[in-house]
Amino acid sequence: MDIGSLFFLSNKLSFCYMAFNTIEKQLISLERYCS
Repeated sequence: MDIGSLFFLSNKLSFCYMAFNTIEKQLISLERYCS
């Protein structure tokens, strides 16, 4: 595995992590709003 693909993979992972965090926060606020 070369540096390029490793960098691409870590970028992809951090993007997925941020997206998941955002979705999680929205779900929490949605639960608070609906309850």
